[in-house]
Amino acid sequence: MTLIVRLVRAEMLEVLRTDYIKFARARGLGNRAVTFGHALKNTLVPVITITGLQLGAIIAFSIITESVFQWPGMGSCSSRRSLRRHPGDGGLPRAGRGAVRRHQPGRRSALLTWSIRACASTAASPAANGG
Repeated sequence: MTLIVRLVRAEMLEVLRTDYIKFARARGLGNRAVTFGHALKNTLVPVITITGLQLGAIIAFSIITESVFQWPGMGSCSSRRSLRRHPGDGGLPRAGRGAVRRHQPGRRSALLTWSIRACASTAASPAANGG
């Protein structure tokens, strides 16, 4: 979180020194319009990139941590679901016929909802908790 805050601050200071911000202020735009309307838009490009990378790392390390300490959670649940879905390949989807699907609206959210419900039901069952 601190990395993102520091990145936003550094990018914002850099963007506020550019010429188009000076011209926007010279046109008579207010401080809020310049900051949010012009500067923040250009600041968010690298911030969103770094946030996406951080999110991927958090998910990857949650899977590792939950595997090592055998804690039930979304990371271990997703890895179990992946292995159950493709048992022979180590959880990787197969290449070849049927590997590429056409876009189906609502499919991703339905799969995510199903996965969360399945994980919640296995975590709530007495057999999953060791007794």
